[in-house]
Amino acid sequence: MEYKIQLRNPVTKEKTTLTAYTEEMALNMIEQSIKDGWRVKNTDDLKLLINQLKERNI
Repeated sequence: MEYKIQLRNPVTKEKTTLTAYTEEMALNMIEQSIKDGWRVKNTDDLKLLINQLKERNI
């Protein structure tokens, strides 16, 4: 399955989209993007992945 991750930089207002081809790749991209200060758009496709990421870090 292909995951489209929509990001927004809160400082510059720049928007971009990343494409991940596996669940693990998507989780890593989301985690790194958040660490780099980007905001992730919480789409229906990503809700499950974001919840998994939250559980992993608790």
